[in-house]
Amino acid sequence: MIGRAVTARRKGPVAVPDHPGFEGFYREQTPRVVAFLLVLGVQLSTAKDLTQEAMIEVYRRWDSIDHPKTYIRTVVSRNWAKHLASTEFPTNEIPDRTPIDDNSPLSEVLFSETSQAYRRALAQLPPRQRQVMAWTADGYRPREIAEILDISGDNVRANLRKARQTLDKTLRGDLR
Repeated sequence: MIGRAVTARRKGPVAVPDHPGFEGFYREQTPRVVAFLLVLGVQLSTAKDLTQEAMIEVYRRWDSIDHPKTYIRTVVSRNWAKHLASTEFPTNEIPDRTPIDDNSPLSEVLFSETSQAYRRALAQLPPRQRQVMAWTADGYRPREIAEILDISGDNVRANLRKARQTLDKTLRGDLR
C-alpha cells in the first residue's frame, strides 16, 4: 500500500513517500488512460504498459502536478510517440484480443463488434484527428485541447468536425 514502509531485499526498510490522493487517482484514471490510448490506436497490451509507465512518473511528481488528469494524458501521448519512433512493426501484425478480465464490462465493450468497428474506423483517421478525438472522448473541450496540444481552437474544431464526419460515414457502412 502506498505510504507504508516497504522492505527491499538486503537493504532493510525503505520509506515510501505518502502522496495523498494518488491512490484514488490511480484507480479512477488507469482504465480511462488505457481507453484514451485505445482511441489513439494503441494496442491494448502497449496501452497498459504506457499507462503504468506514466503512472510511475505521475507518482514521482505528484506533489508538483497541478492538473494530473491532463498531465498523465500528455505523458502517455509523448511516450506513445517515442514508442512509435523506436519500434519496428511486423508485416503480419497479430491483433491484440487479450481480454482485460473475462468478466469485466470493459472487456465486453472493448471486444464487441461495434467497438471493433469503431477502433478500425479510428485507425483510418489522420493522426491529428485521432488525437483530437481521444482528448474529446475523455471529456476535454476544444479550448482545453487547443491549449494542451498548442494549436489553435479553430484547428481543434476543424479536426474534430472532420473526424466525426469520417467516423459517421465509415461506421454507417461498417455496421450495415
